[in-house]
Amino acid sequence: MKIICVGYWKTGTKSMTKALTTLGYNVYDFEEQIMYLKHLWDKFFDGTVTDQDIYEAFKDVDVIIDGPTVAFWSEIYKVFPEAKIIFTVRDEDSWWRSFKNMQDKFFEKSQLKFALLLTPTGYSLLQFANKIFGFLQGIETFSVIKMNWCANERLYKMKYRMHNAFVHQTVSSDAMLEHNVKDGWKPLCEYLGKEIPDEPYPHLNKNASLFLKDLHKRPLLGKIMREMVISVTVIVSVFAFMIGYYYYCY
Repeated sequence: MKIICVGYWKTGTKSMTKALTTLGYNVYDFEEQIMYLKHLWDKFFDGTVTDQDIYEAFKDVDVIIDGPTVAFWSEIYKVFPEAKIIFTVRDEDSWWRSFKNMQDKFFEKSQLKFALLLTPTGYSLLQFANKIFGFLQGIETFSVIKMNWCANERLYKMKYRMHNAFVHQTVSSDAMLEHNVKDGWKPLCEYLGKEIPDEPYPHLNKNASLFLKDLHKRPLLGKIMREMVISVTVIVSVFAFMIGYYYYCY
């Protein structure tokens, strides 16, 4: 483990993921973490995780960023105290607008709503997301029945401030890089001892554009969409059989 990114989601984490990938690091964002390490997060929640579990899960990973890391980063840092800390930040009003926009867009997608309910991976992701958000925000964020989310601005902002305060309390300013996407390559590359790439610093996922783009190509969401095709095929087949049976018998 070389780098632990401890900034809240929607603080430029997708841009940072792209930047660190460009610099040659193997980065585990939220999809990779859930796809390959869900067993570890389950152990965090059921109270059976050990330092050895954490070490084995991350020993061959260069960078972890976004959720679920953002919920448990301090425990991971204890196991990898030599890891560099990158703290992505943004103004809380700007953060809230971005976060709310992402959530609204996600739940506007009717196919995603059905996919979360009608596929094993989707339903598992929904339940797991509620655990993570509940841990960080103090509320059940997603309603399984209504398929919407709790947009409690005051509470979300309060938890955002608490998270940022905890980071500052846990890691001294001279032991981490506090980074805004506006800062660009220079401070990041200086902190990591890397040459500045000959390309603009990435600014990804504006207005949740990356989050909802090419879902079928994404490792986790792509799996959910493929399962959705199977689920719909089964439902249609059963429905067609029932109609045929009804007309045949009556």
